[in-house]
Amino acid sequence: MTKRDECPLMSASTLYAWMLLTSASIALLWPIVACLGGCFVDHQALYPPTSAHGHLNLFDTRLNSWILAWVQHAILNSGESLFDANIFYPAANTLAGSEHMIGVAVPLLPLRLIGASAVALHQSVIVLSSILAGITTFTLVRWATRNWCLSLVAGLCAIGMPWHFREFSHIQLLNAQWFPLIWLLCAQQFEADRPKYGLLALSFVLTLQALSSFYLGYFVFFSIGVLLPVFVVVSGLPRPKTILALILAVVVPALCVAVTAIPYLNVDAQGVLQPTVPAANAPGFIFAFTTLFGSGSQPPGLEVPAGYISYALIPFALLALVSFRSGEGSVEDLFLPRKRMIGLGLWFLVILTYVMMAGSYVRVGDSTILLPYGWASRLIPGFSHLRGATRWGIIAAMAMPVLAALGASEMWNYIRGRFPDRKQLTARLAVAGMFALAVVATGHWAWPPMKAALADPPMNAYAKLAALPRAATVELPWPLPPSGNLRTDSRYTLGSTYHWQPLLNGYTGYAPPSYYFLVETARGLPQPSSLSLLSKLSGLRWLLLHKKEISPARMEAWDEAAKNGSLKVVFEDSTAILYENLLRQESEEWLPLLRDPSPRTTTFAGNSRAPLDMSRVSGRIEVDMPRTFRYAFGFALRGEVKVRLSNLGSETWPAFDVQDEGLVKLRFRFVPRGEKRIVHRVLSRFGADVSPGASLSDSVLIRPPAKPGAYRVTVDLVQLQNGQLVPLPIEPINVSISVVG
Repeated sequence: MTKRDECPLMSASTLYAWMLLTSASIALLWPIVACLGGCFVDHQALYPPTSAHGHLNLFDTRLNSWILAWVQHAILNSGESLFDANIFYPAANTLAGSEHMIGVAVPLLPLRLIGASAVALHQSVIVLSSILAGITTFTLVRWATRNWCLSLVAGLCAIGMPWHFREFSHIQLLNAQWFPLIWLLCAQQFEADRPKYGLLALSFVLTLQALSSFYLGYFVFFSIGVLLPVFVVVSGLPRPKTILALILAVVVPALCVAVTAIPYLNVDAQGVLQPTVPAANAPGFIFAFTTLFGSGSQPPGLEVPAGYISYALIPFALLALVSFRSGEGSVEDLFLPRKRMIGLGLWFLVILTYVMMAGSYVRVGDSTILLPYGWASRLIPGFSHLRGATRWGIIAAMAMPVLAALGASEMWNYIRGRFPDRKQLTARLAVAGMFALAVVATGHWAWPPMKAALADPPMNAYAKLAALPRAATVELPWPLPPSGNLRTDSRYTLGSTYHWQPLLNGYTGYAPPSYYFLVETARGLPQPSSLSLLSKLSGLRWLLLHKKEISPARMEAWDEAAKNGSLKVVFEDSTAILYENLLRQESEEWLPLLRDPSPRTTTFAGNSRAPLDMSRVSGRIEVDMPRTFRYAFGFALRGEVKVRLSNLGSETWPAFDVQDEGLVKLRFRFVPRGEKRIVHRVLSRFGADVSPGASLSDSVLIRPPAKPGAYRVTVDLVQLQNGQLVPLPIEPINVSISVVG
């Protein structure tokens, strides 16, 4: 092919197409664009009222908004550590509980510099990812086919693919817009007339894509590993110099990913990141197919697409496997090697992607066959933490508009020589029309208009908090995990973008152990003992109380704490009160111990956690337990149990520490009435070590079995020794309770 035959990618017609694709994305996402800085997608409107997905997607949206804002904040403030984020204080590497999304946050820095909020950043990502998905798909198809019309329709198809609608709350996955451009830059290296800076552009864009998400990082390197051998088979090996440069262009982004993965490996070594392979990722080939294309039926009230890809594109995509020779010697025929290379490569990629979607293994009779996903989880660091094998469908969803356009291009070129000149225009317009109708039947275009919902506005108390000295902060109420605190802590996490104080609260997929320990300790607030403990553990200074979410009885306790000198009111309005902890200790003596994951032989208070001498253990348990626990919305609700423990022996009971090994705990065992089998166990931590001759009165919250009925509860004391629960020789307590709906 000569330069005269080449259609330049950068031309006036290309610019017009980009403008049309941008306009289409804005029109499709207008509810977001019209409320860019103050609204999220109304996730709850996309799901039936009985579904929890709408709420969970909102929580994840808040989290991802915070991530973008935090990464930019850390980059722009040299004193901040990127991975030691401001939530889950004082734990280290707290950003490593979620995706870092550096490849998304960095390009958006100009928006931050002009004052964009975390909400505006998040919503801008949705809009920009849609626009860029259309533009990069158009560019790849235009390069492979030279057909402006079909390339434009392919770009519109990429914008409207169903999978976008499914991932509005997961912008780390939504940012797959660079895939077509990466595939294009790789394919260009197999032509004699290569772009001068193509490999440099490939390395840069690949780095952005790989640093957008670990999911997308695995996906994009996988796609390159599949496509390059196909390109070699179809087009032959490029020159050795080009091969070396291509390897370097891929290695540099891989090294960037490896460097940013170090904090995650450190957190993983502490056991915080729990693997999800293989048990949770064996959906099978049938489930993978229904996930990719949808089951054909929608549950009542569900307004999100059931699959990643529309069936309407399949006939066109299959035609990409056919190489028509009707235009031999024509300009269209000169592009056959490109179309063959891209078409065969992407189809091979889609097939292997489908195999990856099937999960880690399949069962055939009594045999278990390990699939590539399972092998990868064993051999590739971090791969076992990917939560959903079906998310590999994103690769197929990005490839399908390109394949459909290549198939439509084959039909378009087949018309030459089969129709008289006067009918060619009509026939080609018919092809474009059929392709466009298939696109209209795809994704967003076929679903109800998207709605936007107002995000939580910043409070006046946040502005006051931002002006105060940097110190440990907690927002209250602070319900116990796992379910009670998702709504509040995701809101507090997003709210921290307005003040950036180190926050004890936090929301992520993997919370550090210190978080659970601190939230239990904070249950006693505003008692002086709890204020003092939190001061030792974290240096807690600021307490932000949401007045409308606190009961009148609890508010009286907070008012009393302010009167007796434990707390000082710093700011108050109709919605919140900001207190200063006057019992704060500057030494923060237990904070280093709380942060250090290294096993210790003593508790915070310095008492040994060695196995107790059972011959010297003596004591008494007294409990005041509710006789009725509640069961609502599919969950058993926690109930408060008042406990009094008396140590009548000669050894201190190690009980208060973030590390469980060696601690003495209270155990609740639930047995259904009339049965002998234990169906539920609960362990509860004490609020302090218990010295010989001392007594400890406390209240603990326990969750009963998640099934209504009558139960016998046995309460005893156990010590965790080498991972095993060893009962202490103290008379247990038996109580009868019931769980009711």
